[in-house]
Amino acid sequence: GSSTDSPEFLELLTGQGRNTSVLDGRSTFVSTIVANSSGLSLTGKESYLGQIYDAGIKYNVNPLIVAGIWGTESGFNPNLAYPFGCLNPNDAGFSENVLCAAGSLNQLMSSFESHNIGGTLEIPSTIGNTCVYTDPFIYAYEMYAPICHAEDGNWAARGNLVSFYKKFQGL
Repeated sequence: GSSTDSPEFLELLTGQGRNTSVLDGRSTFVSTIVANSSGLSLTGKESYLGQIYDAGIKYNVNPLIVAGIWGTESGFNPNLAYPFGCLNPNDAGFSENVLCAAGSLNQLMSSFESHNIGGTLEIPSTIGNTCVYTDPFIYAYEMYAPICHAEDGNWAARGNLVSFYKKFQGL
């Protein structure tokens, strides 16, 4: 992690980026999220959650993280024009956006996995911080929603992701 990530974010999400079995299989993933999502407007969106699960499995990315990014970026609205979590956004509808989001996380985590030296990888900072990462997902999320190496005004993203990730699991 880096000095700018909260301890809760690091504790909860370190080692989780490639955890594709976090809620067992597809049907358990969908039913558990819906059961635990009181107040999140996910009732009736089971097919979207299923697509998120499928994309996570396809790209070896924790589907709970992808679902949390969907909530963070669009409030779980499948029709919002902004593609969530995608490095090269091209609003082509929910199905394409979710594949792009999971593929983007995979690409970023794979970059960490192939370029780290001795288990760490630094992201050069444009704002004067030292940003060294020891986990593929924490690195990937910094590249997507920077708070250490750059400033994009998306400071709430990590707190939202933590909140959704815990709620989905009933924590």
